[in-house]
Amino acid sequence: MSNRSRLIGPRGVSALAVAFLLIAVPGALADQSFTDPTGDAGSAPDIGAVSATNDPAGNITLTIATNEPQLDPNAAFFAYFDTDSNGATGLQEAGIGAEYFLLADATGAILAEVQGNVIFVHLTSTATAGYSAGTETIRVNRSDLGDASSFRFLVESDQDDGNGNTLATDKASDGPPYPEYSLTQAVALTLSVARPAPLKGKPVAGKPFVVAATVTRSDGAAFTSGVVSCKARVGTKSLRAAGLVRPGSARCSMRVPKSAKGKLLRGTMSVSTSGAAAANERTPSASRNGGVAGVW
Repeated sequence: MSNRSRLIGPRGVSALAVAFLLIAVPGALADQSFTDPTGDAGSAPDIGAVSATNDPAGNITLTIATNEPQLDPNAAFFAYFDTDSNGATGLQEAGIGAEYFLLADATGAILAEVQGNVIFVHLTSTATAGYSAGTETIRVNRSDLGDASSFRFLVESDQDDGNGNTLATDKASDGPPYPEYSLTQAVALTLSVARPAPLKGKPVAGKPFVVAATVTRSDGAAFTSGVVSCKARVGTKSLRAAGLVRPGSARCSMRVPKSAKGKLLRGTMSVSTSGAAAANERTPSASRNGGVAGVW
């Protein structure tokens, strides 16, 4: 309980806003954006566009574009999050039921959590905010929103008179249904390369030789493009080996020198595609054919 303050009772939003403005907190993969009609804000910052993004770490970013190059000291923004998709629960505000909401200005943000008719103000959280060139940017990690995987949201600009009295507001969007945002968690792509094996027969001195390995992607998509890097040597002598991509597999092609008879052929295969890489350097038991032992 040390990181939040408890406000008991069905306290109004405007009253809570006054308390927030006195406590400025320094700034510490389903993108969505929409526009809002302009000219309807009165003296409040006029919201023209809103966007929501998130990253693999669960950091949610709201950007709110307005008509004011600089934010008035008595202006602020609210962001309401309905994390259970139930408009009947949480703080009732313009048809949305918010389990969490943020108050933000040019210097920082405060996060509040709604439980029944009790509002908890989180004095420490991941919430940050700042204002630059007419845009308010608010960030909060999903861990502070109950690890929600989706939410409906509403943003609002307020202009106060300096005494806690609201003079004008602008909501975006202007009414329900409100945008629903699903967080996409980018999962790192990995490649799995099977044990390379001769494509046709075993290595023979003076003959072409190809090894192939099945390649699978962690996202289930077919492996059809990428880069295959091959290294091969007979004893201490390096061979020229070419890497090839074939649907579902990677190959290394080379010519075994005539001088390789009675020697050991070793090689490695590295496979990469956009965002992922895998290497295969295996040493199975060598088997001889034509006097050459192949180890891959």
